[in-house]
Amino acid sequence: MMRKWFMVVLSSLLCLLGYSQDLPHELKEELRRSNPYFEVWENRIPLRLEPNQRYPRSFEEAKHWLREASNCFVLADILREMKKPYEVWAPFYHRAIFLTRGVYAKFGEFLYGWIQPYAYWGRYGDVVMPIDEFFEEYTQWISDPERPAADPFNQLYNAFFTAARIAAGEEGVLGKFPVPRPATTSPLSTLFWSLRRLKEWRQAMEVAEEMLSLYPSTEEIFEWWIECATKVYRKGELPTKFLLVQNPKIPQTSSGGMLAMKMKGVGFLLRFKNGHHYVPISRLSLFLGWKVEREGKEIFLKTQDREVKLRVGGRTAYVNGFKVRLSGFVWEEGKEVWLPLQFVAMIGKGKLKWEKGKGFIQMVLPE
Repeated sequence: MMRKWFMVVLSSLLCLLGYSQDLPHELKEELRRSNPYFEVWENRIPLRLEPNQRYPRSFEEAKHWLREASNCFVLADILREMKKPYEVWAPFYHRAIFLTRGVYAKFGEFLYGWIQPYAYWGRYGDVVMPIDEFFEEYTQWISDPERPAADPFNQLYNAFFTAARIAAGEEGVLGKFPVPRPATTSPLSTLFWSLRRLKEWRQAMEVAEEMLSLYPSTEEIFEWWIECATKVYRKGELPTKFLLVQNPKIPQTSSGGMLAMKMKGVGFLLRFKNGHHYVPISRLSLFLGWKVEREGKEIFLKTQDREVKLRVGGRTAYVNGFKVRLSGFVWEEGKEVWLPLQFVAMIGKGKLKWEKGKGFIQMVLPE
């Protein structure tokens, strides 16, 4: 799946060849008069690529690629809203796709924040949070009943933005700099939305699946996947790729999320192996209020009323001391451990419901 993301198709090449970092004079004047964001575009540091360069050579350069991709995406959105022809705005989305694919292929997913225009505010730095770090901090944040409204990355970014404004002193306060504009993104988010704008539904769906495998907070991404999948597959023919948990014990975000309100559940990516569905236990337990500990290959899981012991690679579990045969086995990939869905439903006292072609299996937990 991942390899085909990074193949540059002919249409993308043609758009890149047609891309220019400059705009026609008449369009520039129209943008200056009609949209304050154009100040950001004009005051950015332009990105120059070497011939045939497909990947950033350093992480510092990767951040520049990501800033440029974000700017291209926003400018394309503005041009679309102005009802300019496809050939005017589409090359900017293709440019964003090319750049974010290169960044993700070389450096993976990370959350990134800076202040625009970067040519002025870049002297005060930026903020980066690798996705693994975000996952760990999010786990602690969501488990705190008195947590602040902002998630860990937004807390970090808000502190950075305030510090930069203070550091700018009179230059920033008296307007010697252009007005500071906050900006945050990630390689996969900019890639997804650029593909979606171009109605590249299958590729956008695959990016959403990749994000679901990385992020702890999934309700919005699940909604994105459903939207794209319904464009790719015929009605009633969506492949079963998700578990939709209804009545989770802990809300996924402070607002609950649009999907949680529409479908009263939280979506999790499923894996299918040898006739069985598997769920990622660390993500799932986070929103069920379960505790997971690990010692080597041993996994210790504690629900509201059950203590479970498992072993990576094993086909048996001990539930409150009683031996239980698993329908499948325990396996790991990266930092995630996957358990058979039937077993998880059993220890969670959940009921599984499945309708062919819906795209997900429901697990309804007791109130």
